[in-house]
Amino acid sequence: MQAYLSANPIHLTANNEKLLYCSFQRDGTILHGDKIAACAQQSPLKYEASFPDAAEWQDASLARKELDRIFEQGYTPIFSQEDWGRRAGHFKDSKLFDQLNIDVHAVVYVRPQVDWFNSAWWQWFAWSEKFSSPEDVIKAWGYKFMQWGNQITPWKRLSRVKGVTVRLQVSDIVKDFLELMGGEAREKEYIVERNNISLSPILIKLLKRYPILRSAHSADVDSILSRYLQFEGRPPWVLNSQLITDILDATREDNILLMAMLDPSSRELMQNDPRWWDADCFVNNRVWKEADYRLSENELLAVTGKVLPALIDLGRKQTSS
Repeated sequence: MQAYLSANPIHLTANNEKLLYCSFQRDGTILHGDKIAACAQQSPLKYEASFPDAAEWQDASLARKELDRIFEQGYTPIFSQEDWGRRAGHFKDSKLFDQLNIDVHAVVYVRPQVDWFNSAWWQWFAWSEKFSSPEDVIKAWGYKFMQWGNQITPWKRLSRVKGVTVRLQVSDIVKDFLELMGGEAREKEYIVERNNISLSPILIKLLKRYPILRSAHSADVDSILSRYLQFEGRPPWVLNSQLITDILDATREDNILLMAMLDPSSRELMQNDPRWWDADCFVNNRVWKEADYRLSENELLAVTGKVLPALIDLGRKQTSS
């Protein structure tokens, strides 16, 4: 969604309301319009999200002045940052929305914790020196970091937050979000490069074979490799049956709280989706063993066969530019 909005920052709703995708920057300014599209195009991730620690700014005067200009031009600004869900306390302490003199409506997308944790393992935790297994993450952090209801509830109590809408993550999150906002995706611009997609098994084997390529702070590597080395397949499954049961038990009460935050149709979908409640629905997900991660000679040759044409193509583009 951030990739689409970065590439298409302006939308007009059915009620002629103008939406403008914006990004809080580290220096306290706001990026938007053609500038946000240009910066996203130059980024390895192909999108611009807001600065995660914006709630801890000492001075929000630059952002407030820019927001005043945005409102004067008749736009409703949209900001996005996946880490803000757990940071309601930061916004409360900083009183950022009061500093900016704005009223806020928060939109939160959630997905079943077990599926999310398996994906999160490969996006962040697997590349950290702190964790050698998913169980290590739980030992260090417990289960609160995946209890969505408890993270969302404090947002409802924040000053200047006038509403919180909770949505189940769907296959077409762009369409869902824009319809929620009263707009629609532009068909000819709708096909944008997908980002934050899961790494294929062969690329995960490659990164484990050459750990120097990937750290916990280099998520852009995933997007770059997936762009140039297009292999099929879903990432390996790493959660064993006991851990799955423990996650479901630890999140069950919170999921009941979460379900009450949904609209009636979404509530029914969640209630009838076994991924939120039933460990048996994961029984066919085989946990990979150490031997499964070995990169075979044929796989290495397959990677080489994609790397060399990609390097040649990249070199030609740099020469022509």
